[in-house]
Amino acid sequence: MKRQYSGTLGKIGNCQITLSVHAVGERGTLPLGWRLYLPEEWCDDLPRRQKAKIPDEVCFRTKPQLAGDLCEQAVSWQLPTAPILADSAYGDDAGFRSRLAQQGLEYVVAVRAETSVYGPETSFAVPPRNGRTGRPRSVARPDRRSQSVRALAERLPPLAWQTLRCRTTPTGEDLASRFAFVRVVATNPVRSRYQPPRQEWLIIEWPSDADAPSDYWLSNLGEDEPPERLARLARLRWTVELDYRQLKGELGHDHYEGPATAASTTTPRSSPARTPSSPRSACAREPGGWPNAAAGRAATAARPALLGRPLPHLPTTRRPRPARALLPPRVTKSY
Repeated sequence: MKRQYSGTLGKIGNCQITLSVHAVGERGTLPLGWRLYLPEEWCDDLPRRQKAKIPDEVCFRTKPQLAGDLCEQAVSWQLPTAPILADSAYGDDAGFRSRLAQQGLEYVVAVRAETSVYGPETSFAVPPRNGRTGRPRSVARPDRRSQSVRALAERLPPLAWQTLRCRTTPTGEDLASRFAFVRVVATNPVRSRYQPPRQEWLIIEWPSDADAPSDYWLSNLGEDEPPERLARLARLRWTVELDYRQLKGELGHDHYEGPATAASTTTPRSSPARTPSSPRSACAREPGGWPNAAAGRAATAARPALLGRPLPHLPTTRRPRPARALLPPRVTKSY
């Protein structure tokens, strides 16, 4: 527990934060993995770690780093590949986006209006060396200043905007909104991380009845990607938001606190369009904390089933009640 910002509370409170990865398909969604975010002061406090039985191999990881770990783990399961979707808590992190790109993973992630980019008219070139001494320069530099995505959106011409279907409701209704798509280069990887410029799609949603753009996304999908698919992918993350609403409202997920055991490991709220389980469950786990597929298949046949789903054997926590004495026949109780 730590005083930190909670989306459920809408403020700073004493709580735990978990990250999750979900697979999203035409028939629904499926959680693929969870991680508990451990604050840095918890990781550096040895007595507290021992009391909470935190494994020695668990070290401090930022939320974007945990999200990247979960995404790479899900990809290693040889699942059908699909773009990874995430909110601005992860999309604003240039290291998270660069990590996905280096792994060859496609993404469509939300960013804030203040995110800085170089516009489509920007040219990059390696500047010449100053003088005859020193190492030659190797990092390309832009020929103009960067700007926020909101400033870029406000100067786009009217022809850049198009109305597209972006979401299908559970009742089958198609919803449409106004979008613009611009090829840009993010500022942070070039200016702060000295990486070569990498073009991305900037997806902007500006409803016709709004005074300002409502949402922004960055994506590394190809230049020939259809605009409607970009819009639908950007808006697809609402299904995972619905999952969280149901988990909190119907299953009490926001009130869950798992017991501490030596075998328990901590588990993005990013969602691949392709995010704490109880340590008492019967699922076998490998040293990294992920389910052992071979052991899980061997135990499946012995598990009872309910509505077609295998359920783990849980130890009973209720003591058996003593049998009540039966009344002899033809005896009437008076009150």
